[in-house]
Amino acid sequence: IPLPIANVAGITAVIVRMVRMLSDLYGVPFERDRARAIVIGLMGGAMPTGLGAVTASTLLYVVPGSGLIGLAVSSITAAACTRSIGRVFVEHFESGATLHDIPATGTT
Repeated sequence: IPLPIANVAGITAVIVRMVRMLSDLYGVPFERDRARAIVIGLMGGAMPTGLGAVTASTLLYVVPGSGLIGLAVSSITAAACTRSIGRVFVEHFESGATLHDIPATGTT
């Protein structure tokens, strides 16, 4: 999607869906709002590199002839972000913890 905000929103939706599937797989109760807050917090931690690359690659769509490069960089960045957040949740669920054991954004 050639709009940075829509691109990040789409990636966030995919990651929340992945967390729901992992929750089902590990038998952990899923709460959409809590999972979304955690995912946004984790994405915010990767913001300087991940979101910056997604935004920069999306802006490359504006330059003629560079759409393929922007698409490739955006896709690779989104896949890396999704994989790393997935690993965090897998390790967390394998330890027997739930979504309530991860502090959501804004809590300490």
